[in-house]
Amino acid sequence: MRADLKDIAAGLLLIAAALFFGLIGFAQLPLGTSFRMGPGYFPALLSGLLGVMGLVIAGRAIGASAAVFVGRVPWRGIVLTSGATVGFALLVPRYGLVPALVVAVLLSAFASQRMTLMLALGLTAGLTAFCVLLFRYGLGVPIPLLGAS
Repeated sequence: MRADLKDIAAGLLLIAAALFFGLIGFAQLPLGTSFRMGPGYFPALLSGLLGVMGLVIAGRAIGASAAVFVGRVPWRGIVLTSGATVGFALLVPRYGLVPALVVAVLLSAFASQRMTLMLALGLTAGLTAFCVLLFRYGLGVPIPLLGAS
């Protein structure tokens, strides 16, 4: 019997994350009903979908030929996208949504080696405007746009 161990490991990791976050959410948030959803309903739904995805990935890997990793690790992308996430989390409380978005989008944009400065600036302006309109005005999330609250 053949199996792609990397896909099995990825599937098991997704299942473990689904169980971890699902159980935390289930223990701390009321689910409610389908007609009157509580704050834990959506996280429970997402955890369930993540678990199903893990099962599908791990299930498909059984019987598949093992994939061979050829190539180098894309460290630039890993470092810049991770840095963008951490930078956003650190900047939002102190400087507000707009500066945090600008830094996060610029950092993650340059994870691609094909990114140009003009394209990155346009992407930053567009995504920042979209996120401000969506989260601040569309959804009413009380995050200050500039500066601490």
